[in-house]
Formats: sequence, C-alpha cells, structure tokens
Amino acid sequence: VNCPNWLPVQFKIGDNNWVQFNTEEIVGFHRQLNLKQGILHHRIELCNKNGQQTLVETSRLASMADVHCASLKFCITPLNYSDTITIRSGITYAIRNTGVKRYQQLENQHLKLIDKGGKSNLIYVLTKTIQSKIKIAQAVKTLFFIGNEKIKSDNYLYKDNMSICTETRIDVNQGQTFSIEKLVSIYTSQDDGVENPLSMAKNSVLSLESFDKLMSDSAKVWDSLWQEVD
Repeated sequence: VNCPNWLPVQFKIGDNNWVQFNTEEIVGFHRQLNLKQGILHHRIELCNKNGQQTLVETSRLASMADVHCASLKFCITPLNYSDTITIRSGITYAIRNTGVKRYQQLENQHLKLIDKGGKSNLIYVLTKTIQSKIKIAQAVKTLFFIGNEKIKSDNYLYKDNMSICTETRIDVNQGQTFSIEKLVSIYTSQDDGVENPLSMAKNSVLSLESFDKLMSDSAKVWDSLWQEVD
C-alpha cells in the first residue's frame, strides 16, 4: 500500500501559474544521492516564458535516528528578477497503487481518509487501509526562511479532495533564497505502544527543530553503520 505523500511542494512567481517542472525550460539539472549520509539532493535551474530564471534546490531524508521522522528542504532563488513568490506545501492522501501493470485491472485504492486538518504551519492527515484497517497518521510542520534567517509568515490552509496544504506568499529579491523546511512525523496503529497514532504524530512533530538537526542526528547513525558494514 502506498502511503499518503508528504513530499509535494508547489510554487509560483507573481500572478503566473504554478510552476510545472515538465513544461518549463530546464537550463541545468543535477541529482545526487549521498549514500554516506542518506540524503537525496536536487539542483534545477528553470527559465519560464517571461525569461525569469529560478534556481530550485532540494534535499530530503528519512531519519535513521528516529524511524518516525523525515524531512524536506526546498529552496527557491530568483536569479534575474524580484517578485512575490507563493509556495504551497502539503500532504496528498488520494493515493493509488498503479505501479505494476499486471495489477492495474485490480482495485488500486487502498486508503480511506479518516481525518485531516491543521492551522498555521501545521497540517495532518489520518488514513486507514481499507482491508487491514491499519491507521496511518502523518503530521507536517513547515518552517520558512529568507537566507538563513527564520521568518514568520501569514499562511493559510488549502484543501481539496486530494490533499491538504499550507500556503504562503513572500516578496523575494533577486539573489535572495526563500526556503521552506517540511518536518514530518509518521505513526501507525501497528507501532508498539501507540494507541492514537494521530495524537503521537502531532505531538512528535512539534518537538522537531529543523532539517539540519534531523540531518545531523541521522548522519551520526549512518556513520556508525558504515563503520560496521562498509
């Protein structure tokens, strides 16, 4: 069963449409999987029809120090313009299992939505597998930065029949980097000692500090693993 997807991030420049990576001109692209620390990096330079060039850099990890935690850092740098950037970060829960061709004629919807919500920079989703009745809870806390400075931003919830998101708008100058950090906590009803996975996920995510702290803690565990079994 594919779990709800906590990775989605969208952005748009000014009053333009949401950026679609498969339709924009790709000026440069680099992807790196750091096996030593367990981090996936992307670096993409885009150019839209207005000639606006944007650098997008992402890093993501699943923590080896805490199996319930994961994180995504998503950075946007306007290279030749200044404008208002709107960014939307969310969880998609309308997930289907369609990856195996010979199974596509079978039922591919395995999750039922139980609860969703949030406020300010915290969102959550609770689903249940249709046959085995396993509850899966995800809670996401989103932090906002200009450069290395953490900022407070007015943001609001966006909901549809597929996802729940937090959305914010920031004025960004040429050469400035606007970034978000998605800090994620995931619990299920199969976890030992967990009676209420949603409550656990929400409480846990509030205690998460930053992408860098999760990365540092995870890297230490990876280091000890590589020393044992290089």
